[in-house]
Amino acid sequence: MIDFSFRVESNEFIFRCPSYFYDLNIIKRAVLEVKEDARISYDVDPGNVLNIKGKTEGDVDALVHHLFAQINNYPIYFDYDYSPFVNSEKPIVSCIILLTCNDLFVKNHLIPSIIKNSGGYPIEIITVFNGFGCDLGAFKRFELIESDFLWVSRAYNQGVKSARGEYVAIFHDDCILDDKEWIQKAIYTLNNDIYAMTGELRNGTAKCTPLVMRKKDYLQLGGFDEFYFSGNEDRDFTYTIYSNGKKIMENINSVHFQGVSTILLLSSNYEDFKKTISYNILPLNILKTLNEFYLREAFNKGVKVVMAKYMLYFNDKFKRLVFNSEEQYNYEKARLIKLMEENRDSPFLEMNIKNISGLLASIKT
Repeated sequence: MIDFSFRVESNEFIFRCPSYFYDLNIIKRAVLEVKEDARISYDVDPGNVLNIKGKTEGDVDALVHHLFAQINNYPIYFDYDYSPFVNSEKPIVSCIILLTCNDLFVKNHLIPSIIKNSGGYPIEIITVFNGFGCDLGAFKRFELIESDFLWVSRAYNQGVKSARGEYVAIFHDDCILDDKEWIQKAIYTLNNDIYAMTGELRNGTAKCTPLVMRKKDYLQLGGFDEFYFSGNEDRDFTYTIYSNGKKIMENINSVHFQGVSTILLLSSNYEDFKKTISYNILPLNILKTLNEFYLREAFNKGVKVVMAKYMLYFNDKFKRLVFNSEEQYNYEKARLIKLMEENRDSPFLEMNIKNISGLLASIKT
């Protein structure tokens, strides 16, 4: 497992990680970009551990954010003052953020990126909380909705139903918007034979980074299918759009820190990970590796039977779009049914809070 540590206190910080995390030439260039009152040092010890240290007479939080944004080529919104912002009484776009456990990142990066890039358009921000371990105080100045624990599809639907805008933009809690023209592009695109616009079409699935639609179109499709508790709901919704003969366009600039919620949900080092991620310290490739590790562990603990249940439902629902022949459909159906029969006693067939909490406790870093 990847081993790293991060500590910030008073006016200094230290980060230790394997040397392969970063190119030392990139670190050197980034150090030259920081403020003159900051003193940064870095070295690689004989065990191939990279040590990055910093000290400043100013704001150490700002130093860390700016340094690692430079190293990782991330957009910087941490220092944008959005305190004057209030939700519009008549929003054109309702921005709906699904908050599971990544509150520091949402507060420091996602929300300021939305407000700064909205270019004076009237918007509202709705945060739907369906998780744990979050300080919700910062979100109460916008609209805050509390939803069922970890039930992703239901949380999305609650947020959209509460929206007052003609358009809805649905965000994961691990992305940064980086597009000054996103609203202008969305309005134009959705009025020209495109049904939905996204920041990311990954493996044929429109991700909420964000996913922008007219509210009436979202509701007309029935929203996210609440059969799915957590996972596969976005793929199902994408196919629902396609099955209705509609088009999706990828045309919003954003950065998606793929799988952060999975890492935070399944890690026993939740607080350390949350703080590290909120500072934008980890590169995208390392986050991807961590996400894959925790997903693999979760599958080994029994979550694969839940995904088999989901896929049986999905394949039957979108049989015409997914399979080229009846034979192919029947083969995959038999495989999934066999998997479920082999794991018929798995508690994860009935996904609930108790089971998930047990999974959380059983996966260690």
